[in-house]
Amino acid sequence: MTLRTTFLGLTLSAMLPTAASAAPPQPCTPARLGANVSAQPEAWRRAVEDLVAATGTAGQPWSCVGGEVDLVVSTDVAQVTVVDADGHTVTREVESPDEVGPLGEALLAKPLPPSPETPSTPQKDPQPREPRVLLGIAVGPRYAGPAHRIWGGVTLSAAVPFRSWGGGVWIRQDGFSMSFVEGLPQTAELCIGASAFRSFTVGSIELRPALRPSLAVVSSVVPEEELEGDKKFDQDTRLYFRLGLETQVVVPISGAFRAVIAVDGEVAPSGRAWASVPFPGYTLGLGVGLEVAIP
Repeated sequence: MTLRTTFLGLTLSAMLPTAASAAPPQPCTPARLGANVSAQPEAWRRAVEDLVAATGTAGQPWSCVGGEVDLVVSTDVAQVTVVDADGHTVTREVESPDEVGPLGEALLAKPLPPSPETPSTPQKDPQPREPRVLLGIAVGPRYAGPAHRIWGGVTLSAAVPFRSWGGGVWIRQDGFSMSFVEGLPQTAELCIGASAFRSFTVGSIELRPALRPSLAVVSSVVPEEELEGDKKFDQDTRLYFRLGLETQVVVPISGAFRAVIAVDGEVAPSGRAWASVPFPGYTLGLGVGLEVAIP
């Protein structure tokens, strides 16, 4: 095999797919002039000829539809007759040559073939909105030392997250009291505080360590032997500043609802609190509750 023969074979091989892939365009069949058109007045005849010529240009509903357009002009009225490619005949009356074109186009028109459908882009699931407010409620026990006492209470909280950071306020009422030391009077407390937290996500679980300063109003019943005069009951109430640390574990339940488990510790920096039994110098708490994320 010579170099010339090899080159010719490669050239023919390259041309064959191109020739096969180039499909011939679909033929355009215009309408035909009817037998009576040539005998009509010039203005009418040109109107029909222009209509037939327009059917030879593709891209319009009346284009390439075949059929025939005929015209007969009498003294009173002119009649346009359109026979489509399937042999259906329609006759309409017109009063001037200007009406021939629009009427003929309307009678010849067929629906255009549908354009190729573009693949629809899959709709992305909307991302859930970040919560703007977190409202929570929790209940749980709290150990108060060194007074050796267990409290039970309820905590209400509201926080505003900002990406992975956030801040809020909270209030806790510890009303139920049980002492491990005999003879100590009943105590209760009301705490009002603030919180600043950082959020970490592990899978679907969220961890929130937080700094929680607060003011605690602690009340204690004065023992009967310490009452003055004829008093039957008296209360000793004190105000303490505390610094606290808390870690929350937040688990999504459904929609905006989340389960929360919290462990915290608080300490009163003032030495007076540590020396004032039955008033606590520190507390350790455990809370279980529910949180609602409002978007």
